[in-house]
Amino acid sequence: MNSGMRTLLLFSLYHISSVLGYTGDPLARDGVGTLVGYQGTIYQAVKFIPVCGTLGSQQTAPNSVTQYCDPAMTVYNHTSNTFGFYDKTGVALTVDPASGTGGCICFSLGMLTGQKGDFCVWIDGYGQPEIWYQPLNYIVAGTFEPGGKALPQCKDVNVASISSSVYANQVTPTVASPTKGQWGRQEGLMVVTVVGTTTDAQGQTSVFTSVAGTPEATGSSGLSQSDKIAIGVGIGVGLPATIAGIIACINSFH
Repeated sequence: MNSGMRTLLLFSLYHISSVLGYTGDPLARDGVGTLVGYQGTIYQAVKFIPVCGTLGSQQTAPNSVTQYCDPAMTVYNHTSNTFGFYDKTGVALTVDPASGTGGCICFSLGMLTGQKGDFCVWIDGYGQPEIWYQPLNYIVAGTFEPGGKALPQCKDVNVASISSSVYANQVTPTVASPTKGQWGRQEGLMVVTVVGTTTDAQGQTSVFTSVAGTPEATGSSGLSQSDKIAIGVGIGVGLPATIAGIIACINSFH
């Protein structure tokens, strides 16, 4: 093959890579995870959130595939966080990864030699990345940049303990039905539901709740209000606490 044909073939492959991609297998929910195209990079995940890992020795140069996560990377690598979840515009999301909302999952890993790097990988609402073809290589859609922060090496943390803490703090909301009191009257019911969380630079998480209930429970016609509850986060290595919902039932007696 002469040089002209080789150049044409490479150009064609590059052009195809710019228009074709496919949905890959979901990222690891719990356990060991890898990233297509980043050889040697490996991490441990809890509920899709990386908690520790090692950066592959070949990851030394910046790389962006599809530019989906470039805005998220711009925000993420200017923070001290070692994990974040953002939409395509770089706005931090308050939902868990793979809970129905697509976004850029960003995290930082380090090599055993000390070099560090930041990833922002696009996943859909089910945790599936997009895989794209670059010349001679398949790679996940997203962005990589050398950085200065990293999650710990997995040999230095107790992954099982972190996982237990996360799942122990998870509460699955249920909806209770009002019941009849001993005088045949419907008892009141108040439901408090978490609608979002934010974490500040000091590691304090604010949990935003909405309250609704029957007149018997609230003393008014369908009370609706918002409360802000500040709690501390301490599950190790910067992993945010997972809070799915709080339900409280209050019976009123008159």
